[in-house]
Amino acid sequence: MRGPAGAGRTQNEGEQDPNGDKLAQDVAGKLGAAVAIQHASSGRGKLVISYNSLDELDGILAHIQ
Repeated sequence: MRGPAGAGRTQNEGEQDPNGDKLAQDVAGKLGAAVAIQHASSGRGKLVISYNSLDELDGILAHIQ
């Protein structure tokens, strides 16, 4: 499994969040995949995990289970 390319991105309506960036990097390191955290001022958000193949997805899912 490849390392997290582009790991650790957060998006909050154009603002950078250092705490969110660190969290995204931590999650990306644990999963071995690129991670983006998108959040809104309402408190809602998305955790986006990127993968390049079904084998990589299987590896990510194995880390989550």
